[in-house]
Amino acid sequence: MRTLSFAWTTPAVLASHFQPDLTCKTRTRRDWASKTQDWWFRLVDQHGGVHVKAWDKSPRFGGKPFGVVLVHKVTLNAPACAVQPANWTLEGFDMLQAIGQEFQKGHSALSLWRWWRSQPENYRLTVIDFRLVEVNEYGRQLWRELEARHGEVLRRRLSLEEAMRG
Repeated sequence: MRTLSFAWTTPAVLASHFQPDLTCKTRTRRDWASKTQDWWFRLVDQHGGVHVKAWDKSPRFGGKPFGVVLVHKVTLNAPACAVQPANWTLEGFDMLQAIGQEFQKGHSALSLWRWWRSQPENYRLTVIDFRLVEVNEYGRQLWRELEARHGEVLRRRLSLEEAMRG
């Protein structure tokens, strides 16, 4: 089975299983080589969607699968600078910003958002739409750890406007 790693956004992916009444991550962007993005596009287009293992980080760096997602749409060459406000929620940034999740020390969802928006028109990303369809025991363990660390804050979501106000 193919894989996608979600790294620092894993909590927002898992939220769809554990908090189905709240917004969650259902979109991801990748800076892939044209060969890779074309391959994914063809795979999803030919099959009307494809199930892939969802990993907490790349298997090359010791990641582990936490579930399965169904990739149902791949959009090629989307300009990063044109990312629309609705994508804040689709990317799970509303949750990630609320819990203080960072992809590098000092770099939050908001800083990544601002970076995308500052890129030139020719900086393009592959946009992948998916939904979480299965969570394994490791995914349940990750969620228990998130609950222990964040408690009720896990239910909080920050709009893009709230995040920008600080």
